[in-house]
Amino acid sequence: MASLLCSPASKSLSVTTSTLFLSSLASLTPAHTHPLSASAATPPVPASVPPTGLIPNSRFLVDAFRHAGDFSVAYFLSHFHSDHYAGLGPSWRRGLVFCTAPTARLLASVLSVPPELIVSIDIDVRITVDGWGVVAVDANHCPGAVQFLFTSPGPNPERYVHTGDFRYTHSMRSNPNLLEFVGADALFLDTTYCNPKFAFPSQEESLEYVVNTIKQVKEESGAAGERVLCLIATYVVGKERILLEVARRCGCTIHVDSRKMEILTVLGFGGEKEVFTEDASATDVHVIGWNILGETWPYFRPNFVKMKEIMVERGYTKVVGFVPTGWMYETKKEGFAVRVKDSLKIHLVPYSEHSSYDELRDYVKFLHPKRVIPTVGVDGGKLDGKEAIALQKHFVGLVDETANKHEFLMAFNRRSAHASLSHEDVLAKCCREQDGEEFASLPENNSVSELPGNLEIKITEGMKKELSDFLPSWVNQDQIQGLLMSSGGDVVQSASAFFERERDFFEEANVSNNEKPKSVEIRTSDLGSSADTNSQQEVPSFSQKPMEHSAKLVNLTPVRMKSNQTKKERKRGSSTVSKSKKKGKSTASTEAGGPKQPTITNYFGRATAAASKSESANKVTVDPHQNNGENNNQSMDIVESHKQGVNQLLQIVDGSMSRESAATPKMQNF
Repeated sequence: MASLLCSPASKSLSVTTSTLFLSSLASLTPAHTHPLSASAATPPVPASVPPTGLIPNSRFLVDAFRHAGDFSVAYFLSHFHSDHYAGLGPSWRRGLVFCTAPTARLLASVLSVPPELIVSIDIDVRITVDGWGVVAVDANHCPGAVQFLFTSPGPNPERYVHTGDFRYTHSMRSNPNLLEFVGADALFLDTTYCNPKFAFPSQEESLEYVVNTIKQVKEESGAAGERVLCLIATYVVGKERILLEVARRCGCTIHVDSRKMEILTVLGFGGEKEVFTEDASATDVHVIGWNILGETWPYFRPNFVKMKEIMVERGYTKVVGFVPTGWMYETKKEGFAVRVKDSLKIHLVPYSEHSSYDELRDYVKFLHPKRVIPTVGVDGGKLDGKEAIALQKHFVGLVDETANKHEFLMAFNRRSAHASLSHEDVLAKCCREQDGEEFASLPENNSVSELPGNLEIKITEGMKKELSDFLPSWVNQDQIQGLLMSSGGDVVQSASAFFERERDFFEEANVSNNEKPKSVEIRTSDLGSSADTNSQQEVPSFSQKPMEHSAKLVNLTPVRMKSNQTKKERKRGSSTVSKSKKKGKSTASTEAGGPKQPTITNYFGRATAAASKSESANKVTVDPHQNNGENNNQSMDIVESHKQGVNQLLQIVDGSMSRESAATPKMQNF
C-alpha cells in the first residue's frame, strides 16, 4: 500500500490498472493468477451489475464489491461502512481498491484486505486511472469518506460525480474541483433522506444541543451531589465529530472500549489521551454501541431495561442517553424529542452525516447535472424502476433538462439500431421518466436550415415511419417530409429540429386545418398502427400568451400519442366536450377564443341550444371535401340566437318583459 500512496510529492500519479494489478497480485504470498494474465479478451460488464455503482463507458465500480468479476480490476471505495465495503476481506483478489488513506488503513487492519491491492489517494489531488481523471473530494460523512469525480479521456470528455454517502455543506460550492463538475453528465446521489419530511437541522445546531445538554447535566448533578452517566451512541466508524466537540467544549475525556479505541487509533485519534480513554472511571461521558439504547428503525423504541443494567453496573443513579441520527428528525417547539422513564432519559438528536432533503436539492441545484442517479432506496439498482423514478422526480427543474432532451434523442436513435438496451439507453430512459414527459420549451429558431437545391435526398417510407412514431400524432406528412429533407434524412436531427420549434410546427398544422373545428377527431391511420386509427385525440390548444419555459402551457410529449393517455391528459382533452354537454353551449361559442359568457346570460342557454339539438357538433368528423354551406348556415343561426338572447336581456332590464315570458318556449322560437 505504501508504494502506491499518492502523496503531495507525487501528485501526478498515473495508473494502468491491468499492469499494476497483475504485478501486485504476483507479489502476494502465495502467488495468485487472474484470467487477465492469460491475455484473453476482457469479458463485457454483465447486466447484473447495478448501474448505480458503474461509471458509464468505463469499467469502474464504486462501492459495488459484491458484483466484482473478471470484467474489471478497478474498484473504488467511498468510505469504511459495511454496506459499502461488503465483499471485501482477506480473500479479496478481484482487483485494485482505490480509497483515501484513512479508509486504506481500516481495510488493511480491520478487514485484512491485502495491502498490495489497495491504492491510497489524497483528497483534492487529481490522478489518472486508465486514462480517466479521478479526484476525491471530502464528503463530510465519516473519517476518510469522499466523493469521486470522474472525467473520461478524449476531446469531448464526460464528467460524473459519485457522492458515496455525504452531507452537503455550503462550503462545497467553493471547492475548485467540484466547480469544474457543474453541469456534469450524471450525479450519483446519496438519497438516504430524499423525502420532504426529513427536514432536520444543521449539524452545528445538533452539536450545540448535545454539548449544552451535557453541560447542564454536569452542573445540575454537581449541585445535587448525584452521579449521572452520559451515554452517546455511535457507529464503529462515524459520529467522531460529536465526541471531539463534547471533549473540547465540556472539558472532559470520553470513555471508549478497546475495539473503538483501536478504530480511533487507526484513524489518527487514539494518540489524543486528553480526548479518549479506556478507563471507565475517569469520566462520566461514555460511548455506547449503536442500538444499545434502543432500536432506531423504522421508529425509535427505547431499551430502558438495558440502560438500567448499565446504570447499576457502573454505579450511577441516573442515566442520560443521546441517539444522534437523521432518522430522529422529530422535533418540538421546546426542543428535540426526549424519552423518559424514572431516572432514565434519552435525547433523540437529529444529527446526521447524510444530507437532508433540502440539502440534496441544494446540491443538485448547485451542480445542475444532466441527470440524477439515486444510489439509495433503489430496488436492485434499477434506474427504470418505480423507486428510482419516484426519487428522480424530486429534482425535476434542478437538472439540465435541455441536455436531457438532446441525449434522449440520441439514445432513441441507438435503440433503433440495437435491439438490446445498453447502460446509456437505461440512463436515457431514466431521464425521460424523470422529466415526467413534460419538457421545458427551448428557444425558438426562425427557420429550419435548407439544404442546397442541387442535393438530392432520398426519403424512404421507413424513415418517415421511424420519425412519425417518435413525434406527436398531430404532425402531418408534409411536415415529416420537410423535416427529413432539411436534415438530409437524419432522423435524430429531424426530431431534434422539431422539438426546438414545436410551437411553430403546431401552429403550422393548425393553419393547414383551419377549416376544421378545433375539437375534432384526428385520423392517424396514415401515420401509425391500426391501434391509432380507433383512438380519438383532441388537438391541444396553446395559450395566447408568449411561450414560456414551462410545461403548464402545453404538454406535447415526444412520444406517440395513443389512447392510453395519462389521467391529466384525458381530463384536459375532454374538458371542452364535457362543459358543452353540461351547459348546452355550441362548439363555436365555447372555443371562440374570447372570455366565457357571464353567468346571467346562461339564463338564455336554451335560446342558443338551437345550434346543439344534437351533441354531435362536439364529436363531428369533418370531410375536407364537403360543402361548407350547411356549417355556415348553422353558424348564422347561432349568431341570431345570441342576438335574440341579448334583446331579451335588455327587455328584462328595462321592465318591458318578465323573466317568466322570456323563459317560455314560445319566446325562444323553438
